[in-house]
Amino acid sequence: MLEKLAAEGKLDLEYHGDDVVFWKKADNKLLVELEKKLKDGDMEARCEAVYDLAQFGDPRIYPLLFATLRDPDENVRIQTLKEIAGGHLATLRYGAGVEAVADSVLAAYTAPQLAGLRKETSEILGACGLSIAARKLCADLQDPDPQIRASAAKGLAYASESEEIVTQLISLLKDPNVKVRTNAAESLVRFHGPRSVSSLLVLLSDADSMVRYHAAIGLGHMQDPTLTSKLLELLGNHDSRVRHGAAIALREIHPSSNIAEPMFELLHDSDPDVRRSAAAVLTELHDLRAIKILTEQLTDVDDEVQGEAAWYLGRLRTTQAFDILVALSKSPVSRAREHAVDGVVCSRDPRAGERLIALSRDEDYGVRQRVGNDFVRGPVPIDAESVQALLHDREGHSFVAEITAWSLIWSRNGGAINTLLTLSYDADSKVRIVALSGLAKTTNPRATQRIIALMKDPVESVRVSAAEFANGLPEPRIRTALAEYQKALEAEQSEHARTDF
Repeated sequence: MLEKLAAEGKLDLEYHGDDVVFWKKADNKLLVELEKKLKDGDMEARCEAVYDLAQFGDPRIYPLLFATLRDPDENVRIQTLKEIAGGHLATLRYGAGVEAVADSVLAAYTAPQLAGLRKETSEILGACGLSIAARKLCADLQDPDPQIRASAAKGLAYASESEEIVTQLISLLKDPNVKVRTNAAESLVRFHGPRSVSSLLVLLSDADSMVRYHAAIGLGHMQDPTLTSKLLELLGNHDSRVRHGAAIALREIHPSSNIAEPMFELLHDSDPDVRRSAAAVLTELHDLRAIKILTEQLTDVDDEVQGEAAWYLGRLRTTQAFDILVALSKSPVSRAREHAVDGVVCSRDPRAGERLIALSRDEDYGVRQRVGNDFVRGPVPIDAESVQALLHDREGHSFVAEITAWSLIWSRNGGAINTLLTLSYDADSKVRIVALSGLAKTTNPRATQRIIALMKDPVESVRVSAAEFANGLPEPRIRTALAEYQKALEAEQSEHARTDF
């Protein structure tokens, strides 16, 4: 499909060794307008231009983004770091002028006031493909601070493969800190080779169960069919986390019918995570025998198994499976109706929209909340009126509305920002707080600007919420706004104390 689009001139195709990059062309006029905003606009306009540029997959955006890493205003530089880390790590090294990035990112990586962006800056250092950046990350693997070692190990996942990096990551597998070992294991997965595989196999005996779990999953990420027999062997491991990880790993390695029978056996495993993973593999195999088992799992003793069984029924995308979900959505048990939502959302059945609209008006707020949450699963086929109803839903301490707001942002729905910005001007203070909960989940500079404005809202609960959502964000304008908020709060408290006295 991508090659067809490239042939039609809608995508540009580039080969870089074993990597194939598809660039999506942006409108020339729009790029010129954004470049002008970067040169002539004020700080807010430049931040918006950075955000808008980062939405494109055109290689011409990179020289413009790289230039903003040297912008005189730290707010703009931080905006650029967030956008690059959020969606451009895979293609960053192929951008024209990437050589100029290292100094700016290294400065941000080591800046004390930007410690909250250490994860993002370490990943950018690894992704830029420059030796000076990789050397800094390798040096930080020896830092006495485990958080710095963990960040450096995470960043090296995006670096160009080298024997030195693989050796250093392998040495970290004996680090006393669990997070460091886990990050090192996850990064090793990126370097397909016998040393990485043998190291992950050793980690299956790690003292920490989560490390063992990630090691098993890592073997699956290798996408090496020759590991299938080893992973099938791990399905009988005494550790349920290893069995769970092995089942997930088998799903990652293009599943074939020869692993179906072991998966059916695992559907009766004592550990619910293992049962869920086995159901997932059978779904990926599109083995229709799974419909009967998944239907039985809808009444499993474990609630999460029930929920994922509904979701996998939806993923099978058959009329029979959808009919089972429709029946489940009409169950007198509200929890069963919640589970039905997950399956209906991912079913792609033409009847899904009608069913979801009905469930968005369910008498139980937990069911309505689930409909709002499932925007993260992709385009949820319900009408704008139903979305607005969910965003104004106040039952259950407004959780339905807040979760819908978060989910809208994570869904990357094109109109989500405008919807929440409009909501943030609502006359009802509780609705404004709901909008805040969603706006705080995006890097969009218009959302940041609105959060700052709401720190001066006439209603105290809105001001407090805005300050809580802003707290910890690294932008100087946020720090300035928080300082002003704190000063106003202290003045207000002093006035109250004087009046009471």
